[in-house]
Amino acid sequence: MVANAETMSIECFRRRYRLRDSLLSPEPHQETPLSEVDGLRILDRAPARDIECGKPPGNRYARGRATYPWIIDGRGIPYIVECEIPALGGNPPKHTNLSGGGQAYVGGQVWFESRAALWVSGGSGRYPPIDGRQLEDAVGVFRHYGYETRSLGWDNATGEAKRYREGS
Repeated sequence: MVANAETMSIECFRRRYRLRDSLLSPEPHQETPLSEVDGLRILDRAPARDIECGKPPGNRYARGRATYPWIIDGRGIPYIVECEIPALGGNPPKHTNLSGGGQAYVGGQVWFESRAALWVSGGSGRYPPIDGRQLEDAVGVFRHYGYETRSLGWDNATGEAKRYREGS
């Protein structure tokens, strides 16, 4: 877990980083844009409304509970609960569904401990953080919105965002 209380406005984040295409070629249903009807939301100031509380996985073989994929794009921070979506043929959403197959700055997962506290990972195969600094800055955007935020952190050995909560 990374303990850092710095905040960053989304405007500053967008000036510092560039929009990128997905690193993975999505299948057709993975580019289908989602809307509010499907459960898509745009993160705004804490506290969050109508969320399910959960927690990140405790090891690489476990699944988190109430996982919400998120991205930062030109709209803000779109996110959606990971579950079967009828508009996607019953498949769970991918980060490219949040971007409609377009570009994003970064993506990952979030788990709400409460309406005002959450865990953040940069565990996206499509829009992963380019480095630990970008992940820290993305976490700072969540803090800027007033959330008590903890990050799963960055693994310097692999050069990737951590995907589970160590020591759980």
